[in-house]
Amino acid sequence: MLENNKIFIEFAYFITFFSGAFVSFLFILRSKFSWFCQFDKKTQIQFADKLVSCIHSVTITIRALYVLFTDPNLQENKLIYNSETLCRTYQITLGFFIFDTLIMFIYKNEMFDWKFLIHHVASILGSGVTMSYGTFAYFALIRSLSEASTVFIQIRWFLLTLKLEKTKRQNANIAMKFVKVAGKSLMPHPMYATNSYMNYNHGNHYLPNGFPYPHPSYLNAQPNAPPIYFQAYPRF
Repeated sequence: MLENNKIFIEFAYFITFFSGAFVSFLFILRSKFSWFCQFDKKTQIQFADKLVSCIHSVTITIRALYVLFTDPNLQENKLIYNSETLCRTYQITLGFFIFDTLIMFIYKNEMFDWKFLIHHVASILGSGVTMSYGTFAYFALIRSLSEASTVFIQIRWFLLTLKLEKTKRQNANIAMKFVKVAGKSLMPHPMYATNSYMNYNHGNHYLPNGFPYPHPSYLNAQPNAPPIYFQAYPRF
């Protein structure tokens, strides 16, 4: 586990990294590409911001897949678990969403949107709690895979902005976007439900109405056991 001072140092590093990437994209595109200068300020700001969003999306998706397939401890501790790799993954997400929230206020006329602000605040709080306490680590990681769809959503925006909406590439991207959005909405539920059933529907737990609780016989045998059990998401 990362020490607290190291956590905040690396956390600040990722905010700085995404901020630097945004400024760099904006500077390079404005100075090297004449077609980019033809866009208004709002489009230019959004263009650079969406490029940074793609970097975050690809990074988080790869890290989430890596942890899911290589960390056996996560498979055994799905409700409460944390590790250095997971902690750094949450740091990246926190760094990006704080950066993007700041951009919305710095470029309020070009970027501010209440829906995105609510989404970002919820993501910051969720990532912060999971990073600090390891709560619902497995489910949070599964949900992180939904970031894969962000790349296709942003590519579609780029194609429309560059007026390439009639190309076969755009049609293929729409199809991939549909698959990814459907996947991020549906995929976590059966995976989490199956694992909840396998881990809690036996032994010291039972599943009344789909929620895992300590089995009464277990509680009677250990009256002084710490209250570490709590409701999880229902199985579907």
